[in-house]
Amino acid sequence: MKFTFIKHILNLMFSLQFLILVGLIFAWNYNSGMTNINLNNYTIELQTNHLIVFTVIIVIFMNLIYRVLFWLNRLYRRWIIGTFKALILPLRRKNKIGISKK
Repeated sequence: MKFTFIKHILNLMFSLQFLILVGLIFAWNYNSGMTNINLNNYTIELQTNHLIVFTVIIVIFMNLIYRVLFWLNRLYRRWIIGTFKALILPLRRKNKIGISKK
C-alpha cells in the first residue's frame, strides 16, 4: 500500500514553503517602510524586517512539520500497523468486535 495521501500533503507543504519565500522577495522589494494591517478600526503597523522575521520563523516551523510527517510516514508501516494487528485482530477473531452472536 502506497501512502499517496501523505505524499500529497508533503508536496503541498513544500510548495507553500516556496510561495512564502517568493512572497519574502516581493515584501523585501516593494515594502520598504511600514506594513499596515487593518482589523476593524484597529491598525497594526509592522516594520518590514519584523514581517520578514515572522515569515522566516513560519518557514522554519513548516520545515519541521514536514520532517516530522516524513518520519511518521516511515514509522507508520512498522509500528502503528503492527500495534493495530496485535491489539485489534485477536479481538475480532473472538467476535468481541463486529457482529455479536445472540
